[in-house]
Amino acid sequence: MLRVIFITVISALSTNLVFGQLFETQPRRCFNPNQRLGACVSIYDCQILLSVLRRVSAQRLDTEFLRASECKDGYGKAPYVCCTGDTGFTRNTYDDDDGYSRQPSTVLFPGGRQRQSQRISEVAAGGRDFNSIGGSGKQHKGPSAGTQTSAAAVLPRLPSCGGVTISNKIYGGSDADLYEFPWMVLLEYNRRSGGLSTNCAGSLINNRYVLTAAHCVKGAIEKQIGQLVGVRLGEYDTTKQTDCNGYSCAPKAIRVGIEEIIPHNQYRDNAANKENDIALIRLDQDIRFSDSIRPICLPSAVAQERSAPASDTLYTVAGWGRTLHSPKSAVKQKLQVPLVDLSQCQRKYRERKVKVVSNQLCAGG
Repeated sequence: MLRVIFITVISALSTNLVFGQLFETQPRRCFNPNQRLGACVSIYDCQILLSVLRRVSAQRLDTEFLRASECKDGYGKAPYVCCTGDTGFTRNTYDDDDGYSRQPSTVLFPGGRQRQSQRISEVAAGGRDFNSIGGSGKQHKGPSAGTQTSAAAVLPRLPSCGGVTISNKIYGGSDADLYEFPWMVLLEYNRRSGGLSTNCAGSLINNRYVLTAAHCVKGAIEKQIGQLVGVRLGEYDTTKQTDCNGYSCAPKAIRVGIEEIIPHNQYRDNAANKENDIALIRLDQDIRFSDSIRPICLPSAVAQERSAPASDTLYTVAGWGRTLHSPKSAVKQKLQVPLVDLSQCQRKYRERKVKVVSNQLCAGG
């Protein structure tokens, strides 16, 4: 079966988007029974609702809330729930952690508290039989809070990270939706010839840090372009002050200064294979999230470590760089490319005297 996966990587030896990146699939947004904004994910990746499910003395309203939290087309292993900070019905205001709000709607959740989820009901019923979920016959153990590392603790967790999932269509260098890839940022440089220039992109990973490529912050780019001085967030079309899609308009992009630049200490700009081509940028202020500015969900924040990708995996490249058939684009673009077998990639680059190592990934045509 063909799998479509978005994985964050910072540098590829060959790509058609000069400041694009590859991304991991992000969960769909949803509203829970209390109308709080959340993410549609596997119940195994939503620890707060999983704890309700495993509670031996769960009350009737708890299980009703669990059933009403079911959502469709989620991320990960079925069944799916709309994951927020809620564990039961509330009568409070409907603001979520990021300031989003929505009034109760009988349209989104017809039937209200009586809405039934057969798959979750089977699990919530007596005995708490977790083995039956998904029909695997094996118990799936999600990550527990006790095993969280200090590094992972600084990363936002569902539902505070990720963006709107639009579709799984295959695009050939087409425009991204206005609110797709809200973690993408443009890096701004003071050109040696004067003025500002955007020549690289990065990914917002929490409210203070951006992940990018080391070659975007040190080495040849400093001589050819200039000094990195800022980050632009919430950008879509670089030629417009306000970006709209016919239904709504996004807030204006914002510019933020840089407090610190941290390239990988083993990155060498003159290395042909660009190994360790990764860097962090610490912003000079905390960022408030919105529909057009949200951090990406990194793997440690959404799921357990995964095995090597399957050979039929597709990756999505996104950015403002050159596509296959056109020059640099002013509008955020996206393009799907296939995984290339590592041994095949190594043979190809060996002909160019470039050594591709095992911790690198090749994708493209």
